Amino acid sequence: MAEEGGGTWATYMYAEIEEAFAARANQAAIDVIDTLVESLNEGLMTDAGLTKADISAMKHQVEALNIAKDEILALPAPALSRAEGQEPVAVKPLEWTGPDVNGDRHARSILAVYTIRKQQGSMGFWLTEVGGYHSSIDKAKAAAQADYEQRIRSALVKAPAPAVPDGWKPIETAPKDGRNILLWVVHSNSRFSASPVEEGWQAPAVGHWTDFNSGGWVHHGLAGQPTMWADILPAPSRPLVRGEGE
Repeated sequence: MAEEGGGTWATYMYAEIEEAFAARANQAAIDVIDTLVESLNEGLMTDAGLTKADISAMKHQVEALNIAKDEILALPAPALSRAEGQEPVAVKPLEWTGPDVNGDRHARSILAVYTIRKQQGSMGFWLTEVGGYHSSIDKAKAAAQADYEQRIRSALVKAPAPAVPDGWKPIETAPKDGRNILLWVVHSNSRFSASPVEEGWQAPAVGHWTDFNSGGWVHHGLAGQPTMWADILPAPSRPLVRGEGE
């Protein structure tokens, strides 16, 4: 066993893991861990010139690396964004079957087929599609779920702002300097109505922004959430006097 060369290589790999984790590049850290674990397991399977101390040390390294990987996978994933007023969303859990006649467990999805396999002479359970050994079936399933969610999230983009009627602008662009503007207010029951304006679940209201109590829109009339805004027309240049327009 080339102890000096192997030690230098392992030290380099551990440094890469620390740098990736420090940069919050979790997947990069996992990839390096998988490479290191795979190499250690190959060395254990060949058993060429290894002493009992070598084998024990390598097994401890594999165990420690798998624990580190599981801790990275346990970190919370960023929440899926959602449009204002919509219910929170989450990625559906993978559904597992097995073990089959070979002892394998499978999860089939529209993106990939994951298989958990116990290999002879290895220090854990091998996960296809993702790669790498895991210390338990549950941790292998968690790794598959994390990979599945990451694939779905990578395909998501921020939805464009919905088109608004002429003269109305998205509420996110409304001035917050205290002046009165015209707000388009939407009641929460509006989503259940086929004619929300006619039925009174959406309506305009004069209002303004206040910084009081963490900030918010102040308006009178329909109880609801402003979704659009428009400038209030200026007063007519020649106001009507009594008797005109009657």
